[in-house]
Amino acid sequence: MGLDSVQLLVDIENHFGIQIPDSDAEKINTVQTMVNVVAKYLNIEVNDMYLKKETLRIINNALKSENLINREISYSDFIFKTLDPLNDKVWDTLSQMTGLVLPKPFIAGIGHNKVFSFLAWNPKYEWEKVTAGHFIDAVCARNHEKLIDRKNISDIYEILVSIIAITVESIGVDYYEVEPEKSFTNDLGID
Repeated sequence: MGLDSVQLLVDIENHFGIQIPDSDAEKINTVQTMVNVVAKYLNIEVNDMYLKKETLRIINNALKSENLINREISYSDFIFKTLDPLNDKVWDTLSQMTGLVLPKPFIAGIGHNKVFSFLAWNPKYEWEKVTAGHFIDAVCARNHEKLIDRKNISDIYEILVSIIAITVESIGVDYYEVEPEKSFTNDLGID
């Protein structure tokens, strides 16, 4: 394990109040594997995804209120068809209506650019391929402190959302880059 991966593991252990033995830590290579290991040590098997369903309901209500959709969006819909990342007014209005911070996507050549040392950060996702389900995951992760009581986690989805948020905070990637199947080393650049 490199320094970045050790720090991420420590951040996750501290967040959840658990200790992951080296024998299990060595097996963690994807976000989903990390979720599974944390769930094991928290003794959580439930995955009803209430938080995801409720957040989608709230987003759908706001989108309807703003006349941005005729029918409710589902997890598999591409969010770019509904939300223009360049329309700050819509993003701000939706944030106010929902009480949630909606993480704006990175669009090449526009918006936020991150620079680490001498390297420019380029996200490894395309907004046009982000589904509403992935969008909801990013929204929940961005708002995890507000939405999840870390002392009373009861669902595997809450663990996923927390791990996405901790990964973003710890290594500085974008919320839309962190997905369950992503490798911490190959996809997210952690050594």
